[in-house]
Amino acid sequence: MTHQSLFYRYIILPSLVANGVHLLLNLYKTMNKTRGMQFWKAAMRYYPDFSRSTAVRRFREEIHNTPELLEELKRLGYDEHRRYFPPGQMAVIIKYLGD
Repeated sequence: MTHQSLFYRYIILPSLVANGVHLLLNLYKTMNKTRGMQFWKAAMRYYPDFSRSTAVRRFREEIHNTPELLEELKRLGYDEHRRYFPPGQMAVIIKYLGD
């Protein structure tokens, strides 16, 4: 069994079961299609016409101005000082901000 599948089975999935089976299945499907991403790359994905620093600032503001997104990210271990989004957090970002 790979490290990634162990992560989903023992860390992500049990925490999502409490939120309902429907959410669990949808998010699990999305996580399998989603890769982790560095913060600045995610920011540039949503703000491609801006400089890297401006994109990061606006992306951070977008996260903090979307309470449902921020709450769900925090449930998955979001820390605003980290520079990387694991696949589960990227799946949540895509869910709220689009692909």
